[in-house]
Amino acid sequence: MPGPLFFKQQRVGKDGRLLNIIKFRSMKVDKALEAAHDFTRDAERMTSFGKLLRRTKIDELPQLWNVLVGDMSLVGPRPTVKEQTDKYNDYQRQRLNMRPGMTERQVQVELEDFMVRHGASGLAFTSIVACGAHGASPHAVSGDTRLEAGQCVVLDFGARAQGYCSDMTRVVFLGEPSAAMRHAYAVLREANETVEAMLLPGVTGAQAHAKAEEILAAGGFAGKMGHGLGHGVGIDIHEQPNLSPRNEKPLVAGNVVTVEPGIYLEGEFGMRLEDFGVITERGFQVFTQSSHEMVII
Repeated sequence: MPGPLFFKQQRVGKDGRLLNIIKFRSMKVDKALEAAHDFTRDAERMTSFGKLLRRTKIDELPQLWNVLVGDMSLVGPRPTVKEQTDKYNDYQRQRLNMRPGMTERQVQVELEDFMVRHGASGLAFTSIVACGAHGASPHAVSGDTRLEAGQCVVLDFGARAQGYCSDMTRVVFLGEPSAAMRHAYAVLREANETVEAMLLPGVTGAQAHAKAEEILAAGGFAGKMGHGLGHGVGIDIHEQPNLSPRNEKPLVAGNVVTVEPGIYLEGEFGMRLEDFGVITERGFQVFTQSSHEMVII
């Protein structure tokens, strides 16, 4: 089956067993980005065929073969990309064992301890760990709420190093996400990656924000972000310029900004996908190295 339309990708399944999954070839080949495992610029590489597959939610259809032969399950842990798994050391793998029953505060403490143990001079801000309906609050305060299977968990955190701040947000799914969650995350990812692909000197913060809102609205989430798309990061965690409707000034090379679209459904769930990077003459150089693929544990 693999050929111009399909390709095989090695994944790590249960108990560390290697397996090959079959995927549609939906992106242009870029050896440099693939070698660097840079998944944050996927929107630039996506073909028209790939966009159609993602829009119609059939991009993972070939993997039904892996389900039929017993390599994968329709529910349960999602096999991870081998190259990504190889980058984790034992302590980092333990981090992926965030599990139902833990409290938001327990996860927050583990996350912040990890950053300090791995070289951070301190925290850029107090980390946010918010699960389930609590995640629908963009500025949630982590507390005694316990994680439950079937939820998604928002992790917003940043380290301070050499006098400067970092900032990123990812969503972790505890077990197989619902169809509604999958749809929301696909729209969120499209908003993030489309904006990152358009950022250049001369683009205004208002234009970037408007593009994210346009994509969210097209996906059925009009008015569900409720905050600016991004902000500057440097010595302080919140600096100029902002990516918001109020900023009509053009971005310039050297600006360090976040791109963090969010979807917040009161009483249900919330999610945010945030990178930060620098505006260059060629585009947006993303500093965040974490994948945009769904993380299901």
